[in-house]
Amino acid sequence: MGEKKKPLLFRMAWKIAKSCMKGYTTLNTENVPGVPSVVVSNHCQLYGPLVVQYYIERPTTAWCTYEVTELKEVPEYAYTDFWAHKPKCTRWFYRILSYIVAPISAFIFHNADIVPVYKDMRILKTFKQSIEKLEEGRNLHIFPECPNDYNNIINEFQERFIDLAKFYYTRTKKLLSFVPMYIAPKIKTIIYGKPIEYNPENNPGEERSRICKYLADQITELAKSLPQHVVVPYINMQKKDYPLSK
Repeated sequence: MGEKKKPLLFRMAWKIAKSCMKGYTTLNTENVPGVPSVVVSNHCQLYGPLVVQYYIERPTTAWCTYEVTELKEVPEYAYTDFWAHKPKCTRWFYRILSYIVAPISAFIFHNADIVPVYKDMRILKTFKQSIEKLEEGRNLHIFPECPNDYNNIINEFQERFIDLAKFYYTRTKKLLSFVPMYIAPKIKTIIYGKPIEYNPENNPGEERSRICKYLADQITELAKSLPQHVVVPYINMQKKDYPLSK
């Protein structure tokens, strides 16, 4: 049976967003393995998820925080994540806006190809769905940054996503690779680094640290290998405060 056709409104929104994302160049695609893998990149606000939807050639499913998929969760998440830094005198407007966008967000993400990510015991549901996607032959794309700074390019990573490789190995006896990728919206460039493979023989905590450090450092080096550019940060801030890559 073929894939269910998406609603007309979703398809229209998809085309409008795609028209705004033209002109990206992709480098070093030979670094992406020919087997299902996890691609890890900087989030760069909304650009990261849009790039994954429109510029990744291999079938890919992105991890996405569950808050944007649930109507009652969207307002607080949207306000805190996108608009809390706005001037105090305008915050009332963004509080209202967060409720206006809630049904739009829930509609779009219910129809998009994503795996919702939970931060409690429901993470097992996230891992289960992720493994199913990998077994279908799809890659996963994860944006693991958290609010803490790592350097001028990226923020620190939440490390628990690495445990997906442990569950995947237990179920399939296959080793999972993590591929670093850097997105530079200001110069419309996507660049891949060399993958790193999970080692099930190592201590799980040490593997989390080892792989996350490798990925964060590689993404940083990928950014610095490109011509100097303005970095779109994970945290929403005034554009005048965006850092430079070098």
